[in-house]
Amino acid sequence: MGALQFPPGIDPDDMIGQGSSGIAALDPKTKHIIKFPFNEDEARAACDREKEIYERLERSPLPRPSSLLKYYGPRDQGILLEYAKHGTLRRYAYGLDLPIPLPAILRWAKQAAEALQFIHENGIAHGDVSCVSFYVDQFLDVKVGDFTRSSDATPQAVKQDISDYGSALYYLVTGQYPYQGLPEKEVEECFKRGEFPDLTDVQLKSIIHPCWAGHYNSFEGLLVDVQGHSAVSDRKLKLLTKEFLGIMLRIITTGLIDIPAGTDYYILLSENSMTETAVNAKRWEYLERKEISLSYYSD
Repeated sequence: MGALQFPPGIDPDDMIGQGSSGIAALDPKTKHIIKFPFNEDEARAACDREKEIYERLERSPLPRPSSLLKYYGPRDQGILLEYAKHGTLRRYAYGLDLPIPLPAILRWAKQAAEALQFIHENGIAHGDVSCVSFYVDQFLDVKVGDFTRSSDATPQAVKQDISDYGSALYYLVTGQYPYQGLPEKEVEECFKRGEFPDLTDVQLKSIIHPCWAGHYNSFEGLLVDVQGHSAVSDRKLKLLTKEFLGIMLRIITTGLIDIPAGTDYYILLSENSMTETAVNAKRWEYLERKEISLSYYSD
């Protein structure tokens, strides 16, 4: 590999990530991500392919989902992309202290599926669907990106994207990859033989298994099933919304919770319903987009 050449105005302190083909850095001027290749032919070809894919999607006459990472055009030596504050979904999920609430998983599953359906409808297969290719923004929304391995959307390539999507869901609900610990080639051979991990006690198995087994031909039917699970989850949560929120507000504001100095607590709610809570030592979060904040700063 040749010496890494940084784009003008970018230095090593701006780097926030590195992949197989290049570097992602936060542009201090635009506050967007500039993605640029390593100084080798294969890496440059992969980044050129990604640029081509983003530009194809920009020209699409189809409605663009908000869960596709925004493309801001080419720049010196690279491309400019939307900045996702929390990085990859894998990194975000790995850093949580508690299991991810099912409503949050279903929310992300729906967002990712909508973006992948749009990609397929434009004749493109993603080629590397995983929680590493899903990015989490400041609103805890998922954005799909990373098209360095993309190709034409042949039936086989579409099926592979769907199977990999099932594996991404499996990771979110179990915290592990399918057959974690085995070499990637051996895992691929198991899947080709129809030998999948045991899903007996795994949430969303009714979606994960059909993804692996090739029962879905597109994301259209898959999305229907994800939305069906989401509707059931929302109905259960709505029964607790008003009463539980009132209790939480009273507990925090009356000081029944010991709040460390300088801690910022906030609550995120959806327009229609409240999701389960993800709790750590610093904050309460309800993983939906519309913000209604309650902040407390101790003396």
